[in-house]
Amino acid sequence: MSDEINVARLEWPETGRALAGRFYSDPLIFEREKKSIFSDDWFFLAPVNDVAHHGDYVSVDVAGEPLLLTRAKDGKVRVMSRVCRHRHMVIVEGSGNRSSFTCPYHSWTYKADGELIGAPLMDQVPGFEKKDCGLRTLRTEIWNGLVFCTMSETATPLHTQLTSLDSRFEPYQFAEWTTELVYSEEIKANWKIIVENATESYHHLGAHKNTLEHYTPAKNVRMGEVAERFSSHHLWPANMEPGSIPEGTRKVGKLEMPIFEANVGGIATIFPNMVLAASGEGGLLAGIFPQNHDRTIFKLWTTHHPSMSVERYAKRSGDLSPLEFIDKFNSEDLSVTQGVERGMKSQFATGGPLHKTEMGLEGFYRYLQMRL
Repeated sequence: MSDEINVARLEWPETGRALAGRFYSDPLIFEREKKSIFSDDWFFLAPVNDVAHHGDYVSVDVAGEPLLLTRAKDGKVRVMSRVCRHRHMVIVEGSGNRSSFTCPYHSWTYKADGELIGAPLMDQVPGFEKKDCGLRTLRTEIWNGLVFCTMSETATPLHTQLTSLDSRFEPYQFAEWTTELVYSEEIKANWKIIVENATESYHHLGAHKNTLEHYTPAKNVRMGEVAERFSSHHLWPANMEPGSIPEGTRKVGKLEMPIFEANVGGIATIFPNMVLAASGEGGLLAGIFPQNHDRTIFKLWTTHHPSMSVERYAKRSGDLSPLEFIDKFNSEDLSVTQGVERGMKSQFATGGPLHKTEMGLEGFYRYLQMRL
């Protein structure tokens, strides 16, 4: 097999059908995605609250790139490579708070803004300049409190691609919301399987029949906008008629939200790797970070307005605590995504028909097709 894929020969599905298994199981397709999507395009990294204070940092691995999210003394949020400019050692793992990073190999030291401030004995090397050896910095945008980055200098600014979402997000004031990382695990599945699973709620009636289906049943799903950069859909609670918009307002934290907005959940997938499920009361934020063609880091944050307590989630959780409920339906998702991963390797994984509430997947397919 050639070490490059022929994009023209990829069999993209007809309207209303799912992608074939090869798109998920072929390592060569993943190599193409690494360059065309997770280098040349914008992708989600973390909520900005993960680096709320000076010196905060978070390590994130995305498609083979060890990245570092920091907030330096100047208050600026940066995304950098965390690969040492000397002999390419990864300089730090995990998260925490510090003013500098020292490479464990040869003790080169970098400030939180990426500037090289220490390189032992390198003054003996003619022409060596510390100013030329800072950590590589990526283009970064913060949209509604969410950090996105790209390795491309020519990628179209992200905010210009999300203008139609701005008016929908504005009433929620997401940039002010509190976030808390509650789950981070490596999953044995291709990253696109996980994105697709989070993008539709048709599977509530199967995978989540004992959890989410009781509160937001699949029959109450209605599609929202499906655009070049994102897709969205709405979930009416089990006790509301789908499509109904009751009158009046309801206090949610400091916000006066319409009852419709406070009760009806919305799910927005920003391609390629972020999903936000929220109502006026709070929600969940998911980040999907491919490691290779069949391994993915999946992160989940709870998010809510700072004037609200996380206990407000409890009313959706029955007898379970909010985090127990999240763990329960998350384990259900884990089971099905790994099962789909196995099935994608089958010769019979040729792509089946989609339900009308799965049309967000078609938006994702178009996004992939444009970039591959």
